[in-house]
Amino acid sequence: MLPGVEVSFAYPKYGLHVLAIFHADEDLSSVNSFLRGQQDDPSAPLLEADGRHRDIESSDSPVVILRRLRKRFGCLLIPCHPGGDSGFMRSFEPGDAVAFLSDLAP
Repeated sequence: MLPGVEVSFAYPKYGLHVLAIFHADEDLSSVNSFLRGQQDDPSAPLLEADGRHRDIESSDSPVVILRRLRKRFGCLLIPCHPGGDSGFMRSFEPGDAVAFLSDLAP
């Protein structure tokens, strides 16, 4: 089993979820620290007290943040539930969805 996180963004229209899969020996506390640092307010926790996640809110685009994540950790990026809630096909216009996949190069 490999460690992973579902990275949740407040942008675009309905939000965006991307699964990041890491090497088996990856230190997930480093991943969490990295993701917190990508937010406009790095002090804000990514998990609420009740266990629910909070979407990343950043002035950087999701693609920029995800590319940084992959460069830092060498993770595999998989856009989640593409046609469902927080999926890229619902959140982006068709041309923007194609550009997202092209730019992310999952």
